[in-house]
Amino acid sequence: THMIARIHSHNIFLSLTMIFSRAIISSLIVWALIFGDVQSLTLTPTPARLLILDTLVPNQRLRLLEAEASPSFREFCNKEKSPIVVVGREGLSLHTRGVEVFLEDTPGYTVTLAATGRIAEICDEGTDEGSRWDGRDGRVTWLGSLEDDDLALSVGKEIKEATPENIMAFSERIGDLAREWEEALRVSGRERFPGHLEGILEDLGEIPNEPNMRALWVAGLINPLPALGVALEVRPAVLTARTTSRRLSMAEQGLRDSIDRIRRPGPCF
Repeated sequence: THMIARIHSHNIFLSLTMIFSRAIISSLIVWALIFGDVQSLTLTPTPARLLILDTLVPNQRLRLLEAEASPSFREFCNKEKSPIVVVGREGLSLHTRGVEVFLEDTPGYTVTLAATGRIAEICDEGTDEGSRWDGRDGRVTWLGSLEDDDLALSVGKEIKEATPENIMAFSERIGDLAREWEEALRVSGRERFPGHLEGILEDLGEIPNEPNMRALWVAGLINPLPALGVALEVRPAVLTARTTSRRLSMAEQGLRDSIDRIRRPGPCF
């Protein structure tokens, strides 16, 4: 009798364990489905107003004087309900990524568009509506902000050699090159006006530690607004790169080439 009771108790225990396990698995499946729905919603293209003006990277400012922009441009920026995304172009094709901007007041300028860290993948570039100052209705997928996730833009598969340790070493090397670039520019006398470099650094802020943010920061350093004219344009390549290693590589190539141009006699181009 005692043995039968033990077997009966054991069977009950096994039954309860199976029920509990099934409940946990069911809950996990539900959470996975919910998370999948959230992800799909996040990745669903949403409306945005596209301004085809230039390629910007986070923290850059596009400052426009009264003679450079349409008289109604500021009003348009104030009234626009959809997010405004500034995107560059090559020929007739828009670049595949742009950056969200907001209107900022700057003394002496009619309009200042300040780039946030929020990056958009262009899904539908819309149609030309007659004036670049009115933009065009498009659709974008928001990739997120690098301030929240430094890997938000790195959607491709990395090469085998791109280990976390190698990526960080690569990023450190680029930081050293950026400091070398700044020093070369200061002693070269190639700034367009007094305080040009200091204004660039004020806009961009401190060089970030995170590799992807650092690569974009470097792109904004050597391709600033207003332009210095001492570097090849690398912002589109850095912004649209699908992996961190590729983004860092584009930034490094731009830095090395620009340092060479700054140091050699005569015009940079």
